[in-house]
Amino acid sequence: MKLKFALVTLIITSFAHAGDVRDFSVRGVTPGSDSIQSCDTLSSSFGGEAVLEKLLDIPRNSPDWQLSVDYQIHPASSNNSNGCKGGYKLYDRKLAGALVRHDYIEVHSQNNLVYYVRNMQQLNVGKTINECTDRRADMVSGLIAKHGKPTIHRKQNGFEHLIWDYSPRPNLQLGDDKFEEYEAFIKCEMYTYGTSFALMKTETKVHSGGVMVDARQVPKAQKTFNAEL
Repeated sequence: MKLKFALVTLIITSFAHAGDVRDFSVRGVTPGSDSIQSCDTLSSSFGGEAVLEKLLDIPRNSPDWQLSVDYQIHPASSNNSNGCKGGYKLYDRKLAGALVRHDYIEVHSQNNLVYYVRNMQQLNVGKTINECTDRRADMVSGLIAKHGKPTIHRKQNGFEHLIWDYSPRPNLQLGDDKFEEYEAFIKCEMYTYGTSFALMKTETKVHSGGVMVDARQVPKAQKTFNAEL
């Protein structure tokens, strides 16, 4: 059975030649979006075992696969106003128990406004390293075509790292009010422990400090009483 691995999820929905970090998204979640609604949408990709077995087309109690749910996103939860986290691992017992798919996402929010999203994936993409590097080249060219030229584009053996930085000054970090940045990291390597296949690792993340400022300005709901006439 061939698993339905959708590599399209490794690339983010985007607008042509973005000029603001809020024009970027990770797994369809953009900075400034409604946190509860965003987590509800992600719950279909980061649910419990039954949801994931259907998503990955894995028969329940199959002897060929081992599925491990690390974090589950629960839909329609008021706790999701502060963000959510989901993740799972899939092992292929036919390939010496190798980890062939890993998907993890975290959404950080304030006052129900998303300001930071991070997604990490690991995926078996074929038998040869070229099958991975060809996919990586397509992904990188697609990102540049949609977002325009990145601020930084690092290329080394095995990986490419692209950064679109809209911050007013350098060396800002996660949680800073001025930090406005999107990153994509894509690496190819061969898995060689007891079996052999091409492994793609990706990390995408977007952060908007401006959303944090906006969130602090949103008035919090207060309990009020009306006079009864």
